Amino acid sequence: IVMTTALVIVLIFGIHMAGGWHAVVENARSVPGYLSMVQSGNAFTREATSYGPITIVSTMAWGLGYFGMPHILLRFMAIHDDSKIKISRRIASIWVVISMGIAVIIGIIGGCYAIFGGLKAVAVSDTINGIGLIIGGLMIPFLALSLLGQETSGGGMLAGIQYMIDTEPAKLNAWAEWDAGEPALPWPLIFTGMFFNNLYWWCCNQSFVQRSLAAKSLKEGQKGAIFCGFLKTLGFFYLVLPGVIAHFLPSIQDKIAAAGDSAIDFAYPALVSAVVPKPVMGFFAAVLFGAILSSFNSVLNSASTMFTLDLFKPVICPGRTDAFYVKVAKIYGTIAGIIAIIISPFVMYANGITTFLNSMSQFVSLPILFTVLGAIVFRRVPRYTPFLITIFHVICYGAFMLIQPTYEIVGGSSEPIHYLYAMAVLFVIELLIMLYLNHFKGVEEWEAPNAGVVDMTPWKYRHVVCIIGAIIAIGIYILFSPIGIAA
Repeated sequence: IVMTTALVIVLIFGIHMAGGWHAVVENARSVPGYLSMVQSGNAFTREATSYGPITIVSTMAWGLGYFGMPHILLRFMAIHDDSKIKISRRIASIWVVISMGIAVIIGIIGGCYAIFGGLKAVAVSDTINGIGLIIGGLMIPFLALSLLGQETSGGGMLAGIQYMIDTEPAKLNAWAEWDAGEPALPWPLIFTGMFFNNLYWWCCNQSFVQRSLAAKSLKEGQKGAIFCGFLKTLGFFYLVLPGVIAHFLPSIQDKIAAAGDSAIDFAYPALVSAVVPKPVMGFFAAVLFGAILSSFNSVLNSASTMFTLDLFKPVICPGRTDAFYVKVAKIYGTIAGIIAIIISPFVMYANGITTFLNSMSQFVSLPILFTVLGAIVFRRVPRYTPFLITIFHVICYGAFMLIQPTYEIVGGSSEPIHYLYAMAVLFVIELLIMLYLNHFKGVEEWEAPNAGVVDMTPWKYRHVVCIIGAIIAIGIYILFSPIGIAA
């Protein structure tokens, strides 16, 4: 009943958003082969493709197989005739046993996942999905560069790289002009707003901090954090480079153009559909789904932890058992997940999903960063300091987002000031507030307690490996700059 209701609601909402039933019918008729029983229509290329023998046979097999499903057999065969009850019961029982066997296997796997529980289960799933994401993510640029070289000069991957460098090297430049608009990153923000934002995101985000604090020793935690830093240096190749290749690839330009204002979000799917071989598409879809699910689980787990341990337990309902707080965390996680599912479809109306989410996350980034810095660096600030910083930051940044100040560019038009410029200014102001409170309003210095539950011996090679990672990151920025391949 719930599924049927949901399908009806989605259908009605989709027809309404498309402009009504008449518009839906006209759009279907305008696509050749879309309403045909012997052809398949492509909405992007506006071309009809005839069904091949394999497609026809596999479709018939799927349709016939549907009548072998247990609930179909139980409903239509078991009551056909008294003499058929015995044989229909046997057939249905066989299918039920098969279905139950598969369900038991899935249940065992899911049960093991639940038994591990909480953060450990999330960490295990993240590791598995992360391996698949690296393989699948790095597969895209290699295949895309090969296709680009083939379409432009008949060559391979190196020819594709050379084509981008020769045709429009500015697209490979990570150092945008100081007044570049979103989603570009003006070069001064690499050292200011983006740097401060990354301090929060990679060093203070609950999803990452929680994993580091769960390490079995300080040395293992440092190894894991540094290893993730090295993986981050690969981010350009599977996050940014595919979009650049999509800009150059001739065979998908019509699809990107048809996306209009949504081209920034449509470029990657269009590239994937063009370069990934059909037999591999299932693997890539599974990897992408696993990565999305893993990220969602991680954030949900972190949100439940913060709400329960930082708000509910100390403020709302202190003094209860751990089992009670675990139950509260599960209830909160369920509610938060439902709210996220309801809100998520509306994010598509933002002008660039990544830019929108990043700009919204800045409401909490600096307050969290300064809260952590207060425990590490500014140890004498009063207890009310995080609340003061949070209120000040939310008001100032909220005013910036509402007012949306602009500046004039060549030609008399105007561009909104990049939101990270606001972060750069607010960082300096909030840092001065922390320095003032720490020096003039300071209380007794806070010392982090050592519970003695883990080995606090640091990894002796941490400094050397960190320097190597920093050199690699700097090298990537130099490579994709006006003094590198973007000259």
